Amino acid sequence: MCKKKVNKKYFFEKILDNEIIYLVRNGYINPWIFFVSEKGFERLKRMNKNLLEENYFYFDLKKWNKKIYFEKEKVKYYRNIMNSKGF
Repeated sequence: MCKKKVNKKYFFEKILDNEIIYLVRNGYINPWIFFVSEKGFERLKRMNKNLLEENYFYFDLKKWNKKIYFEKEKVKYYRNIMNSKGF
């Protein structure tokens, strides 16, 4: 799983729902990137709702919205980095 090489510019467009779950649950990527980046959040909106519910621990919108609200400077910093790197 997830062995394919994908240009980071298209990462959020090409990654499959099950790959997202696999990468997050196994600690390869942090769910933070999906909530901080605009493309990542758009990708979460398109994700299978049942998978999101099954993995609520990782994708709890209330928890992430609080984090984003209280850590605005961090969010701004990481968004700038992700935008500059092509995400």
